Amino acid sequence: MPETRSGPVLHAPERLAFVQSLVRERAGIALSADKEYFVEARLDAVAHRRGLSGPNEVVRRLMGDPDGGLSLETVEAMTVQETSFYRDMHPFTDLRDVVLPGLLRASEAPRELVIWCAGCASGQEPYSIAMTLLDHFGSQTAAGNIRVVGTDLSADAVARARDGRYTRMEVNRGLPAANLVRHFEEDGTNWRVRPAARALVQVRRGNLLAPQAPVPVAHVIFARYVLMYLHVDARRAILDMFRRTLAPGGLLVIGATETLLGVSDGFERCLEMQRVWYRPRGRYA
Repeated sequence: MPETRSGPVLHAPERLAFVQSLVRERAGIALSADKEYFVEARLDAVAHRRGLSGPNEVVRRLMGDPDGGLSLETVEAMTVQETSFYRDMHPFTDLRDVVLPGLLRASEAPRELVIWCAGCASGQEPYSIAMTLLDHFGSQTAAGNIRVVGTDLSADAVARARDGRYTRMEVNRGLPAANLVRHFEEDGTNWRVRPAARALVQVRRGNLLAPQAPVPVAHVIFARYVLMYLHVDARRAILDMFRRTLAPGGLLVIGATETLLGVSDGFERCLEMQRVWYRPRGRYA
């Protein structure tokens, strides 16, 4: 019997609870009870792609085979992909004016600096960093001394980020007109990041709760508006992984509305910059 859209679609409470548990276990995402309609909408999209009748059929199949491909697709569907170019702006100016100059002039400066965007969504953040590098650190960038690595759980998001193609609405969100002209080229009704910036960015799938870090070492980790969607246990595990991934002198930057207070005492704020920047406290203690 086709599912009705006249009321809540997940008719049995245990079905919502099953999805909440699955998503928390696989990705650390905390879906509260008031997110029922969000869950329904995302499951409805999965059902449409799979040719299923609706969210209830998706959940029934998940409960019968929680380790199959449908499970991964469902977890990916619950990720939040909200992003924009130069979001909040000040982390990029701090990166340009304070963080990278300090790392590049350090007495034991690394031969290659790695900037990791954890949860990069469709790529606007790593490309914002790439544009900053090209505009202000041309020689080091041209020599291959700095690279940007983006990771995301969603295969669709990773594909979009690798392609570097954005709609007019997307490039109008936070991207200065001068940067649009300098770093993008028209592609039909869309805009595509030029090859110079795309060459600096490597994007791949990565689950922050996976046993191994997506990159072996990073000097700067952008993890902005990622932790806020996760259960506190997942936040702690990921922050511990970040501490082990950061190179000596490395820094973590989080979202303007996020805090590590009460979550991790392994980091301390960098008082010389905006309050979103943190350094590991001690080494790996």
